[in-house]
Amino acid sequence: MDAYTTPEYFHCVLDSPFQGNVYEPEADTFLFLDALDQQRSYLSRLLSGKEDCRIVEVGCGSGVVITHLFALLQDIDSLNTFGVEDSRHDEKWSSSVVVHCCRKECSGRTPLHGKRFYAIDVNPLALQATALTWQKTIKKYFWGEIEKLLVQNHTSQDGSSVGVPPPDPNAVDLCAYPSKLEGVEDGSLSIEAVAEETHTDNEGRIETPLRKFQTLWPFTLSLLRGDLLHAFDDLQGLCRVDSCDVILFNPPYVPTSTEELEQALTRKDLITSAWCGGERGRVVLDRFIEMLPRYLSRSGCCYIVLIKENDIPDVYRKIQLEFRRYFNSETKMGEASGILDDQPEEDYDHEMDLMQVVCCAERYTGEYLSIHRISYKENP
Repeated sequence: MDAYTTPEYFHCVLDSPFQGNVYEPEADTFLFLDALDQQRSYLSRLLSGKEDCRIVEVGCGSGVVITHLFALLQDIDSLNTFGVEDSRHDEKWSSSVVVHCCRKECSGRTPLHGKRFYAIDVNPLALQATALTWQKTIKKYFWGEIEKLLVQNHTSQDGSSVGVPPPDPNAVDLCAYPSKLEGVEDGSLSIEAVAEETHTDNEGRIETPLRKFQTLWPFTLSLLRGDLLHAFDDLQGLCRVDSCDVILFNPPYVPTSTEELEQALTRKDLITSAWCGGERGRVVLDRFIEMLPRYLSRSGCCYIVLIKENDIPDVYRKIQLEFRRYFNSETKMGEASGILDDQPEEDYDHEMDLMQVVCCAERYTGEYLSIHRISYKENP
């Protein structure tokens, strides 16, 4: 098996459905990958010991960034060991197969411990491109780990290995659309129902149809079409996402006129909307920052891409103010806490900042690009 280098993304460049419709990996994308590489130690400290992590890329485009982070976490946390203990107590697939449910309460026991990956975009073609990037990359570089996981989850209670036929990579779907489960009429399916579809053939080998809404764990990417982090709002029951541990966002950051942005949205020009940022390149970014406190875990972090024209000091200030505002609304401490929502700029007091915002990587490529990490000050 080849050693991992970078995600497989050439379909985003060469396949006609994606040409001109999906944001291709560019200088900002590769700077993002470099920044994540440099954050290995930080991410290791941040995620070590966590049994249930949610990792999401907002505006996934080609899916290169979320896929690269998956590969990075393979080294950091040895995802291939997940499920070993569970497999000693369950001969079925309930520790390695997950079914995502949406809008209705899900019943049954679901493997919720481990890392769950999500990709969000308003562009359905971007979700398709991301699915291909994810599946091609994992099947090329990590298929051996999937086979190992299948064997582990078919180990009998006495520790002996049950004969398992080599899985066909083409029959294994590693992506799921929680809001559109094909073949599930009411939008929900318990994990027990999936396990019941596992059967033994005439030679005693365990088989299961790993297709469509049945997806391997923990190599699954959930694809959500929606508006920024609000895409999580429709997920209910066991699929509900209350907070995220790692959030990745490369916003439309190029400063343009308001008219140009509105025209792109009106025409449903997907590729222009992917980079057109409106005044100061901040229209979408500011909306994202306003909703970020609701979704970022107190022990999590968020990475965003900025350029000099976004007015980076003001972006930092807005981040602090939005988290203060959210803190006030949640604790109802208001003025008693000394944290004011509408503090004048000249009276701005950094001593009261809740967040740590730092530049992780920067590069000049015709524009001053930089990657910034947002986290609570109490984090390591």
